[in-house]
Amino acid sequence: MIARRDDLDAYLATVVRKLVDRLAAQESASTDLLAKIEIAARLNRAIEEHLERLIVRADRDLAVDVQSGPPKRPTWKEIGQSLGISAQAAHRKYGPAVREYLKDLQRIRANRLDASGRAPASG
Repeated sequence: MIARRDDLDAYLATVVRKLVDRLAAQESASTDLLAKIEIAARLNRAIEEHLERLIVRADRDLAVDVQSGPPKRPTWKEIGQSLGISAQAAHRKYGPAVREYLKDLQRIRANRLDASGRAPASG
């Protein structure tokens, strides 16, 4: 498995290098180092935002399937291992986004109850 991971890492490094070169050429007439650094930083932010959405989605996409029982959300340890960081670091970095999503979800559910004529949940 390690060889496959190394192959994937090398492939991703090549893809990122080529993508940054192409985007820098499209974004400006200059393909100098500073243009590439700016594009790489923007790409990094976009990837970080996508990663955050995936981690939040781990909660959002979990629908209860009656036959298979309650869904299993990935643990912070599993998320950290996937990112190559500790569970604590993963929680520190992405926990606030998950908590915000869960608060939004509670507000949405409370509003649905209000619309259905039932008393809203207190909280």
